[in-house]
Amino acid sequence: MNEHGRMTQPADTTMTLQPSSPDRRLLLQTAGALCGSALLAACARQPGGASPATQTAGSLDVLLDGWTEELLTEAPHEATALGLDVGSRAALRGRWPDRSVDAAPRQSRRYTAALNRLAGVPRAALNTQAAATLEAARFTLTRAQEGAAFAYGDQGVMATLAQECTPYVINQMIGLALSGPQFLATQHPLRTADDVASWLERLGKLPAQIDNETERFRRDAALGVVAPRFILATLASQLDGLVTAAPERSPLLDALAPVAAARERAAALDLLQRQLLPAVQRQRDAVRAAMPTASEEAGVRRLPDGERYYAWSLQVGTTTGLSAEQVHRMGLAQAAEIAARMEPLLRGQGLTQGGIGERLRALGERAEHRFANTDAGRQQAIAYCNEWVARLRAAMPRWSGLALRAPLTVKRVPAETEAGAPGAYMAPGALDGSRDAAFYLNLRDTAVWPRWTLPTLVVHETLPGHVWQEAHEAEIAQRHPVRSLLKFNGYSEGWGLYAEHLVDEAGFYADDPLARLGYLQAQQLRATRLVVDTGLHAFGWSRERAMKTLADATGRSAAAVQNEIDRYCVKPGQACGYKIGQAELLRLRQGWLARHAAPDAMAAFNDAVLRAGNLPLPVLQWVLNS
Repeated sequence: MNEHGRMTQPADTTMTLQPSSPDRRLLLQTAGALCGSALLAACARQPGGASPATQTAGSLDVLLDGWTEELLTEAPHEATALGLDVGSRAALRGRWPDRSVDAAPRQSRRYTAALNRLAGVPRAALNTQAAATLEAARFTLTRAQEGAAFAYGDQGVMATLAQECTPYVINQMIGLALSGPQFLATQHPLRTADDVASWLERLGKLPAQIDNETERFRRDAALGVVAPRFILATLASQLDGLVTAAPERSPLLDALAPVAAARERAAALDLLQRQLLPAVQRQRDAVRAAMPTASEEAGVRRLPDGERYYAWSLQVGTTTGLSAEQVHRMGLAQAAEIAARMEPLLRGQGLTQGGIGERLRALGERAEHRFANTDAGRQQAIAYCNEWVARLRAAMPRWSGLALRAPLTVKRVPAETEAGAPGAYMAPGALDGSRDAAFYLNLRDTAVWPRWTLPTLVVHETLPGHVWQEAHEAEIAQRHPVRSLLKFNGYSEGWGLYAEHLVDEAGFYADDPLARLGYLQAQQLRATRLVVDTGLHAFGWSRERAMKTLADATGRSAAAVQNEIDRYCVKPGQACGYKIGQAELLRLRQGWLARHAAPDAMAAFNDAVLRAGNLPLPVLQWVLNS
């Protein structure tokens, strides 16, 4: 801490990324020791303050049944995305989350009540899987209850589980003005007349919730909580694009057209013109009005109770008790190791002068590695990703003994949202199999993705990464349904990065040094995230310093680096879960392989992680060791 009580940059952590490579095993051991937080101790003891009444595992299921309904009511669009808005929940299909100013206090009271109910469940009466579910529920509710203490932003349970906690209720990545229309166009089912009716109902209710978010935006701004000016500029541009687009050519109407009658299409166009677009315009005007007084300071420590907010964000993002300084140092050490591994590969490409980032950038700018920045070039990039999906699918038996179908499609991020969207992401399929998982690639500028960078990206998002991970939940998992909703960033993104490691370890890039450079560049990006995220939010780094640090370490294009840094600005701590989660999975695997000598022990470990399910990392360790 400095004299003002703020955290200062550790004295010996100059961001050169070039010191001698540390021992990898030491890094993993250190990460494991740090992940052994108080939560792991909680898994080994019965909760204090438990009710004297003896309760059975069946009574836990009853409590979780009630909580599941609360969660789905809080996030009805999530019920639709998972295919759970059927039967008694059919009314959810026409609703949105309550985004009003009064919603957060009501949610906080529900979290407290749910925690009190769970406190009466003795762990001794539960099997390992049920006990893990109990601890996962407690972790989620406790973090959300803590987040509710901040009088701004969005720290609710569903924001926590969707990895979208943010101090800024609307920004370039989060907000119903951007995500609502895309959800209706891509995820709301449109197969029956009832589907069309609920779709129109949802479209009609969307403007009111956008106005609610605008009201919360103004309320937070009055508290001194508004996103940095550069974030607001991007958001205003995105909202401008929605307002000025021709309504009759909206992707919303394109999605509705094949299944709706003429009167229904006319009703949708009327709702779009008379209600939705005016609400979006009101939000754009509010954003523009806030811009002149917005700060250029990127980090959250300028916000009310900002340091505590970031410490909380790190706990949510990593599911550990790591401090900002510990995360920062871990990132520096891992980045140095990865840079050393890239050096001989870059020399092999004739790139011997300049820093790592400079040479990676030069490699990415070579015309032979780029897809044309045209519609035809974008189609070629999608086709190349599909080739890798097919290759990885054929190799899955070496990494897993699970007979999963894991259907998926590769898509371009919709043009109307790509300006503020991440470089790539995966949308899980419906649990009932009615909609495949989708891997979205942001191709606004194809220069962001030279050909040699795409293989490891496909691995991370599809197979054996997120799509395989989610397919287990949809096709095999036999757990309480609430576990389909409980997602933890350290596990989720740790698995994606661990999958990248598996493919490299299997020799997929042995004859393709360019693809291996792409893998190492991606690993370097995640290691450097630990440095720049903490730099921004704990140590007072500027946006420019963070962008330069990331560019120097990875050689990513200016557009890609800016999108990355702006993402960290509005979702503090989330980007730290990747490397911390991967390090913990590798450490846990090391212990597993020491205990299991069978030829298929590695695949068995992978499957055991998936069978344990998405959990806070210390709870996962407890399950694997049980």
